[in-house]
Amino acid sequence: MRDFYGQYDAWLLDHLRHDLPSYVQYRNGVRGHKALGGKPSITRLQEYTEKAPAHILDRLESYAVYEIGRQKVKVDGSIQVLGRPAQLDGRLYGQEMTMYETLRGLEAKTQEGRWYLFPDYQRFRQLSFTSPWNMPASFSFETCQGYCPRIAVA
Repeated sequence: MRDFYGQYDAWLLDHLRHDLPSYVQYRNGVRGHKALGGKPSITRLQEYTEKAPAHILDRLESYAVYEIGRQKVKVDGSIQVLGRPAQLDGRLYGQEMTMYETLRGLEAKTQEGRWYLFPDYQRFRQLSFTSPWNMPASFSFETCQGYCPRIAVA
């Protein structure tokens, strides 16, 4: 709390609401912790994700839904992700996509309920902070059959 609020001279609710999600991502996904040998705290969750029973993961994930934004699909079938084009499907031109940051990556949902997944999102998001020059010029989403099973963030 001190780290986040200490960076502001005045606490303006709109600014705090806007900046808090990015800070939480930085704090959990990028910033290293001494107790974890310099690794970010998300690594602790990733160590146990595959060992936890599915019903526990489902319940935890249901508490952590986080929508990160909406975009309209461009003529070439892409949206902007991390400052670069991310290819979806040309047939989606003009549709609004809702994006969710999840344990699986970045999930995008069409207005019609179709789901797409960018599984390497967390890795590239961290790379965008540490060495953006090593990021590819564009990204691609995978089509999820039906829907992506869970929506959750750490």
